[in-house]
Amino acid sequence: RRAEGGTPYRTVGQVRMAWGNAQEATSVLAAANYLWARNATVEEAGLQPLEALPESVLAALPPGLPPIGASPDAIVRWPDGSVEPFEAKNHAPFATCRAPQPCFEVRDPGPFDGVAVWHVPQLYLHMLCLGEACSSALFLSCSATKGANLFRLRRDTQLQGLVLKFVARFADRHGAGQPPPPPDHFWGCRE
Repeated sequence: RRAEGGTPYRTVGQVRMAWGNAQEATSVLAAANYLWARNATVEEAGLQPLEALPESVLAALPPGLPPIGASPDAIVRWPDGSVEPFEAKNHAPFATCRAPQPCFEVRDPGPFDGVAVWHVPQLYLHMLCLGEACSSALFLSCSATKGANLFRLRRDTQLQGLVLKFVARFADRHGAGQPPPPPDHFWGCRE
């Protein structure tokens, strides 16, 4: 019931973050065993900076992008030369109690049945930073008591271009030295 250093967990969010950190290595190992059985090589990833890509790739990106990097949980290489970032999300089985006193209880709805929309930008950054040989990403949704689901998200270059255009515009208007964005920034924009 206490975080590292003896501080008590005060929110279910803190408990969930601690759960995800503690379970990540086991999830990566389980996925590595599954992927190795299918002739893939699974590697440690570390930081994948966008600036490490060939100049020809960088020149095709929108101008004004801030420094971008990605750190997938692993990199998967296939015999045909393709490469995929791998990302595991461990969904904590803890929720706030439905009782008068504050507490946590176990409530495990199971792994996701698809890639949640809030994970898509992270997966797209992973794919972008791995370069042109990467046309998809692997996403593992893990439950504490109900197993795991593995998904492949294919790269959509049109969507990626729109996201990068947004990032460049946001960095220009609200990056270093610029004022913060107002509430509901870009709400109602046609783009």
